[in-house]
Amino acid sequence: MKVFLMLVSALVLCASCKNNALKTEGNQSDYDSIMLFLTPDPLQPDTALIMKMVGKCDSLISLEKDKNKLYRLYLKKISMLWQIGRVKDAYREQGIAVRLLPENNMQRLEYEALGAYLEKDMDRYSKLIHRAIDECRKHSPSKSSMTLQLAYYYMLLDDDKSAKAVLKDYLDHDEEGASDGNGINDIYNDYQTYKKSILSYRRDMLVEALKSDKEVFQMPVDLGSVEAGTDTVYIE
Repeated sequence: MKVFLMLVSALVLCASCKNNALKTEGNQSDYDSIMLFLTPDPLQPDTALIMKMVGKCDSLISLEKDKNKLYRLYLKKISMLWQIGRVKDAYREQGIAVRLLPENNMQRLEYEALGAYLEKDMDRYSKLIHRAIDECRKHSPSKSSMTLQLAYYYMLLDDDKSAKAVLKDYLDHDEEGASDGNGINDIYNDYQTYKKSILSYRRDMLVEALKSDKEVFQMPVDLGSVEAGTDTVYIE
């Protein structure tokens, strides 16, 4: 009888392991399909198709334990919600996503600063942007992406002098002429046009949409890459 019970237990255990393995493989397959999903026509998004993929995201989010994968799922979900004009939903999900990041993460600080801006708490807004500036300066100033991000933070504070100084410093140390390829030279020479454009795209359009509930397509999602196979954000 004991041998029989042991055999039954072993069979149950094997079946359970097999089911868990199949479930894991199924989850990975769903995860990959979501990461690879692209809207066929971004200008005329298929709402039904996108909401189906959002539902898949929700299912995986409820099961995922890995914080990096969980964060990337939120990014993809946010991106899809933007595309169909679900601005407030996307903004709310963005708030959940950034809380997976460390408190001193630039993206989290920028999100919280936007919340302060919406609440017209300009003291808190300024403090959060200055914290983001401090974090940004810890990264290599030779990278064009960090240079533009740092300049952008100063633009958010309307500190044109500091923003232009950041761009000028990059150009002064650009020995290999990389600025010709990344556009920093053009940005510096036509600073006001760039500032107006970037503030409109990354802040003002979002603020207007959140206040008016108007549909806004292709809004910025500046939380890291959502491209398949790209792990740009690591969460401790």
